[in-house]
Amino acid sequence: MALTEVDFGTLHRGLRYPAMWKIGAIGLVACATAAADPLGRWSMNLDVHYSANPTTEQLIEHSVMGAAWVELASDGTVTGCLGRTIRDFSAQGHYEASDHKDHHQSSDHQLLLALGGTWTASATGFDLLFTAASGDSCKLGAVTSDPQLALHCTAVGSAIPAPAGTVVCTNPAGGNIDGLGLAFVSPSRAMQRVPNPSGPSLLLARTPGLLVVSTRRNNGPAILAISAGAAALNEAVLGELVKRR
Repeated sequence: MALTEVDFGTLHRGLRYPAMWKIGAIGLVACATAAADPLGRWSMNLDVHYSANPTTEQLIEHSVMGAAWVELASDGTVTGCLGRTIRDFSAQGHYEASDHKDHHQSSDHQLLLALGGTWTASATGFDLLFTAASGDSCKLGAVTSDPQLALHCTAVGSAIPAPAGTVVCTNPAGGNIDGLGLAFVSPSRAMQRVPNPSGPSLLLARTPGLLVVSTRRNNGPAILAISAGAAALNEAVLGELVKRR
């Protein structure tokens, strides 16, 4: 299936300087029948690349490569796994720097997290409550911590042209769901200096899952592309990255 692209600026045609907005506030319409039988695996791969030039002498880049899956069982339990690597890079040219030298700074952060908890059906979809987590593997360890993570999952409405059956799982408490959540925002002029799109929502779909690509280049508009068929979470590679931190 070809990628479906959404130019957030186009969605706001008629607004000269669109304000930051969340899709959930204007167009994520619940559909009670979309997840009438939510049993099974839901998954997503995420590929985020944002870059901005606040000035001609500054460059800011943010990228996320990762995946998530949750599996709902008939006994009311849910298991899941989150894996991702985040890279941030910034540069400042010597013409603008106070010491007249070129500056570069980069950081990388990896995570591989197994999750466990319970799920319940709701009037508009299903709710996930994760109460156990352990790191470095997709299999829960003998010793776990409480991630205090709750997600409400409901069908995506017409605001996002995703494959049929896609759900959006939102953390009511906010946060960026360990680097894999998106905010679904349209950057206004003020947002041009903030390339990080992280937020409280995950897009998920049944096997073969989703590939979610979010891109903004050279201060241009944010582009969201969604297609069916995500690659599997590469636990071996992410596990090695985590251990080498």
